[in-house]
Amino acid sequence: EEFLTLDKENDKVRDFLKQIKDTEQLDTRRRELEGALAKGGQIDAAMELADIYRRMNLMGPFDGLCNSIINQAGIPLNYLMQIAQMYADLKRLDMVVTVFRKVLEREPGNARIWVDLAAVHVFMQQANEAMDALRKGVEVGGEPVRDMVRRDQRFAPLRQLPAFNALIPPVQAGNLNLNMGLPELGGF
Repeated sequence: EEFLTLDKENDKVRDFLKQIKDTEQLDTRRRELEGALAKGGQIDAAMELADIYRRMNLMGPFDGLCNSIINQAGIPLNYLMQIAQMYADLKRLDMVVTVFRKVLEREPGNARIWVDLAAVHVFMQQANEAMDALRKGVEVGGEPVRDMVRRDQRFAPLRQLPAFNALIPPVQAGNLNLNMGLPELGGF
């Protein structure tokens, strides 16, 4: 602050001071939430604390809290998906897989999660695991899943695999339905 008074036009100093104040506020909130959770807090408080740990780069506490939430019976799926997103933001794809598998234990018929799990395996360069998840997604979701995967660029690395093309055959020009449910136009 003293340096800023000497160099009032220095935006870097102003930004750095803002970062320090934001970190102080986060740390204060972290301590409040830790105290509340020690007394048996709510899931919303735990999720807020997990996000604060992530933002403060406190990975040990973040992992511990997230694992506790993930393994808690009956946790609403939207919280699991929030944790998956936090791990995705951190590029911790192994943990995204763990969370998706937890979701699929409870909702094995969720084709969208099977497809997203397959995509994560593609990013991790695990073609066999990606194909297994895609097979399950197609099994539970049918042709709409095939259509979705055909358009999904996350699967480009698999398109040259014979197993992929057997499961998700490319659309042939002769098989296109150009009607698309539009009413007939008379005289054309």
